[in-house]
Amino acid sequence: MRKHSMHAARAAVRSAGVYGDSIVEDEALARLGAVPVALLADALIDEKVSSLVLERLKGGGAELAGGLHGQARFAEARARIEAVARHKDDVLPMVDRQARELGISVWAIKGLAAEGAYPERAVRDLGDLDLMVATVDDAVRLTARLREAGYDFDNLEWPWVKRSLESGVIYGQFNLNDGALENRPTIDLHFGGYSVRHCGFHPLGTGERKPGLSYYEIQQNMPLLVANAAGDHDITTKDLNDFGLALQDPSMDWDQLLRELEAIKLLGFFKRLAEELDATPLRPLYRDSVLPTRLKRVRAETPAPRVSLMWQRRWAATVRHAYALGARHSYARATVTTLSAARYYWGHRVVKVRSRAIRPGPRLPRLVNWTCVRLIPAALVKRLRSGDDGTAAGASFLPVRGPQRSLSEELTAIRSPVGDIIRTRLGDFVPAVYHVDDPWQRLNEGTK
Repeated sequence: MRKHSMHAARAAVRSAGVYGDSIVEDEALARLGAVPVALLADALIDEKVSSLVLERLKGGGAELAGGLHGQARFAEARARIEAVARHKDDVLPMVDRQARELGISVWAIKGLAAEGAYPERAVRDLGDLDLMVATVDDAVRLTARLREAGYDFDNLEWPWVKRSLESGVIYGQFNLNDGALENRPTIDLHFGGYSVRHCGFHPLGTGERKPGLSYYEIQQNMPLLVANAAGDHDITTKDLNDFGLALQDPSMDWDQLLRELEAIKLLGFFKRLAEELDATPLRPLYRDSVLPTRLKRVRAETPAPRVSLMWQRRWAATVRHAYALGARHSYARATVTTLSAARYYWGHRVVKVRSRAIRPGPRLPRLVNWTCVRLIPAALVKRLRSGDDGTAAGASFLPVRGPQRSLSEELTAIRSPVGDIIRTRLGDFVPAVYHVDDPWQRLNEGTK
C-alpha cells in the first residue's frame, strides 16, 4: 500500500514540477494538497524538484510548504540544496583559481552544467558539485589543494578507481566534503571519463583543454545526465526537465547523442526517458523533434523504472546492461561482467573490515571496467574496525616497504607484507572491493 501511495505522490509531484509554460499550476498544486504531507515530502526529494515546487507554492501554499519543512528527511535534503546555493559562488572560483595555478582543466558537469539552461537557475535542485578532470593524476593534484582549503574525503563514499581495458585510462571518482551540511557543498570529482552503471565507460570529449574551470555544453552533458539516471534506474521530474530544455536548444545534435548512447548501450533506457517525457505537458517539444522517428525502432529497456520493487529492478537492469556490454567483446567477458554485476549490486554495497586479517596480505585487484576498487584512506581503516566511522584526517603513510609498481605519475602500488598499498601525495590507501584488512593491526602484530 505504501509503494502504491508513493507512486501516486510522485505522479502528483510530476504534474506540479514540470518546468515549462504549458503547466496549469492551480490544478497541479491542488493535487499536491491531496497527498499526505509525509509522502509528499519524500516524493519531492525523490523527484528532485523541491526548489521548483517550493517556488510555485509561494503564491498560496505557505501552509503546505511549512508542513514539508517539518519532515526530517525533507529538511535535511533542503539544507544540503541550500548549502550548495549559498556557497557554490565561493567554492567554484576557488576551484578555478587552484586549477589555473596547477595548469589543470576542470569541467563543471551534470547538474552544475545543466542549470545554465534554466532561465531561473535557482529552481534547479543541486545536491552537490560535480566536476571532471582529465586524469587520475589531475584529480590527485587538485584534491591536495582542496584538502589545504578544508576539504577531505567523505567517509560515506570512499574514492574508487577502475580502468578501461580498451583505452587503458584509469577513471573513477573522489568524493570530498567540508564536514557539516551548513558548510560548503560536497564536491564529486570525476576523472578520466564517466562511469556508466557497472562496467560502461563514456570517455572524455576531444575538445579544447585549457587550465581553469569551464562548463560542459548541453551536447557534452546529455550523455552524462542520461547515464546518471540509468545508474539509479529511476527517471525523475528533474531528468525530464533537463531533457525538455535540451529539446529547446537548437545546437543539440540528436543523432550524435544517439550514437554516443548506443556506444554505452543506453538507447533502451533513453527510450524509456522519452516515453515518460511524452506523457507530460512537455509532449509537444518531444513530438516536434526528430526523436520520435529516430527512436521508433528502439526497444525500450526492461525492466522499466518503477517505484515498486525499485532496487530489484535496478539490479536486473544493471545485470542485463553488464551482459550487453560484455557480449560486445566475447561471451567469456559477458559471463564475467554479468556475474560480477549480479554479485556487486545485490544488497548493500558496503566494504566490510575483517575482524581477523588474512594471510598473506590482500593484493590489489586487477583494474578493469567491472571491478570497482575502493581506495580507503589508511588513517580511516583502524577507526572503521573499531566501529568509528569518523572522517579522513589528512595524509597518513604506513611504515612499510616492498616492490613498487607505478600505476600513474601520482599512484604507486607497493607490495608490502601487510598487503598491497596505494601510495600518493594524499597519503596511503588500502584497496578493497568487498573486504578490507587493517594494515595497522598487522603492524602491531609484528608484520613489516
